[in-house]
Amino acid sequence: FSKLEEKADVPLNAIVFDASNIATIDAHACQVLTEMVEEWNKRDIVVCFVRVRDANKQLFFQSGLMAAIGASRLFSRTADALNFVVGRRSEHSSYADTVELSP
Repeated sequence: FSKLEEKADVPLNAIVFDASNIATIDAHACQVLTEMVEEWNKRDIVVCFVRVRDANKQLFFQSGLMAAIGASRLFSRTADALNFVVGRRSEHSSYADTVELSP
């Protein structure tokens, strides 16, 4: 993500993970994701997950990843996650002033 941020014209404000193709996840992967999400949270970057399988949700809770993400940032549809991000960010004028949203 740091390489993408370096090339971007605007700061990274949100990350949406589509987890539908993640069949299983182990404790180590959850730990790494937790550390990444915690770092993004410190930088006020919104992190959302879409279509997390039920078995993986259980591991998210057990590992502490869900606490880092926040249950309100799990979505069943990508469009819902994007609407959440856009709605949340439109509350911050510095972001809303720099991004034009298409209808």
